[in-house]
Amino acid sequence: MPETAAVVLMSMGEPEAPADVGPYLRELMLDPALVRLPALAPRRLLAWGAGRFGGRRLRRALSRIGGSPLARLSAAQARALEASLRAAGSWRVYAAMRYGRPSIAEAARRARQDGAVRIVGLPLFPQFCGATGGSALKALRAEAGALPVAEIKSWPDQPGFIAALCELVARSLARASGREARLLFCAHGVPRAFIEAGDPYESEVKRTVAAVARVFPETPWSLAYQGSGGRRRWLEPEAGAELVRLARGGAEA
Repeated sequence: MPETAAVVLMSMGEPEAPADVGPYLRELMLDPALVRLPALAPRRLLAWGAGRFGGRRLRRALSRIGGSPLARLSAAQARALEASLRAAGSWRVYAAMRYGRPSIAEAARRARQDGAVRIVGLPLFPQFCGATGGSALKALRAEAGALPVAEIKSWPDQPGFIAALCELVARSLARASGREARLLFCAHGVPRAFIEAGDPYESEVKRTVAAVARVFPETPWSLAYQGSGGRRRWLEPEAGAELVRLARGGAEA
């Protein structure tokens, strides 16, 4: 009987319903890879405050859309990958969330129960950042027990990934036929301090952008970041400011 190997697909996660927002924010704020405070006590206080008073916009958004589809879509992705791996041997694939459910701990437990002899950790972040893929892999190593873990850290310019992005870009450019088109690449921002401490996220984002831009050499483009918060300086330019700059230069959405 062939030995079983497991793949754990890990995403950031998000609350499925408004009632899940508080616990989700508390779990997120307690992660030292994401909230880099020098001591545990301030992080616990921040987590308590976020869980108790934060997330109003998120709760409203979840109410409007009837709950997050992320867990359902991630489970479908795991099933599709497992089906594609059948020809390569005995593989089981599990979807897991760094924050929320199904958790990484649950995925590791299921892998052991299903007889896996090793785990492949695959964070669903094309570009590596210690606060996202790094945190997810660390959690998986902690939960894997005696099972060895092979890590796929990032794939910023993997050909299949770039081809998928280029297909989406080509469709958009086709809809703009006859008009001058411009590409605006948007990535999630991180504090500038992360990059200054050696995190490769910004450089890997630029690798992705460069790979796509090479396929469309006649199309002008720019890169911006979204999702900043707090008093710290984040990666720039900020997406809203870049949109304003482009609009002032005559660009239309």
